[in-house]
Amino acid sequence: MSRLLVLLAFATAASAQALRVPVKLEEVRSVEAQPFVAFPQREFALGKERPPECPARELSKEARYAVVELGGRRIGLSFDVPEGALALGLLHVGSGNAILGRARPAQDGLVVDFTDAGEPVKLDVRLAYQGLEVARAGLQASRHRRGQTSIGGERREVILVDANGDGRYDGEGDRWIALRPARLAETKMLQRTDMLKPGEPQVPFEADGRALMVEKVAPDGSSLLLVLDRPRVTREAVMRRRLAEVREDHFERFAREEASFRAKNGLAAFRPRADAPAAWLDVPLSEAKAAAAREKKPLLAFLFTETNAASFLYDYYTLPDREVDELLRRFVLVRIDAEKDPEKSYAAVGARALPCLVPFTAEGEAVEFRFCMRDESGKMFDFAENERMVTGWQGPVEFAENLRRILKAAR
Repeated sequence: MSRLLVLLAFATAASAQALRVPVKLEEVRSVEAQPFVAFPQREFALGKERPPECPARELSKEARYAVVELGGRRIGLSFDVPEGALALGLLHVGSGNAILGRARPAQDGLVVDFTDAGEPVKLDVRLAYQGLEVARAGLQASRHRRGQTSIGGERREVILVDANGDGRYDGEGDRWIALRPARLAETKMLQRTDMLKPGEPQVPFEADGRALMVEKVAPDGSSLLLVLDRPRVTREAVMRRRLAEVREDHFERFAREEASFRAKNGLAAFRPRADAPAAWLDVPLSEAKAAAAREKKPLLAFLFTETNAASFLYDYYTLPDREVDELLRRFVLVRIDAEKDPEKSYAAVGARALPCLVPFTAEGEAVEFRFCMRDESGKMFDFAENERMVTGWQGPVEFAENLRRILKAAR
């Protein structure tokens, strides 16, 4: 019997040994291959004055110029306006000949590809328009490398991204991911927060506690060493970084669009904000219900996902509102990521869309209340039927009114 236990222990230890597999990678244009790799743009200003980094060349008086820094180098960009649109791009790297960019249509303007550079710097520029005027210009990180391998008995598609366009793939901001075939087939787009930094293990971990990690990356992205071993970084640390970056991405966009968004949604800029936000638990729904029972307070569960922009509209506009915050403090509050919730609370409560806020009595029973919202003119109106949750984003005025109704119904 003891020999059998020893053999089993040896077999378990052997099965959990580290596996190392070298992976060869080839460069891929993200506009030509799925999944599409979309990283935040790095915006820059276009000016009329030609800088020294853009050597003289015959351009029209409508030409615009910019200088960006990549990999410690100053890169000159020139854009001309043939036939009323910034369609001609020139990339200047050092004193060499300028590289011609090719313009192609994008959702809100043009993407100018600088794809034939002999220099290590390769980048795309996205130009967004309002009419014929350029509203924004930004570097579009769109180059990545891909390869296939098998590790731990499973095939993986490995994707490595040069996130800042400096021609290297081993920087702190560069990213990687290793997808199983089923996940690859259902993934249409990969964003910065979906992927991992070089020193981070892939989440979720394997059933035996090991995780996929990258041990070494060739600077030019031609290869990497993939490892299956005990993780050096905790799952919680990876998730905290991901959440912080999602918030950063969304909040940067919200700040840019705030004036038009407030006008459209009737959000008065003068409403006072809370000095410090109310605290939200980060526990499963069952534990939150137990806390509500102990405190004899109703429970409000906020179901969201890290990739749902409307979830962060609450954080940016609604929850910091002072009136809303004062009402929230009369609840036990819990935030639940619907994608990671082991209790599958989203389905259990019958939620139809995200984000949603689901109230419960202190005894854990669902609360029915008369739900109200704004119409397009800003006028408040009630739903005909009672509801059990607040679905979708709400501004502070209507959300505060719904919180008052929930508190009254939960007595």
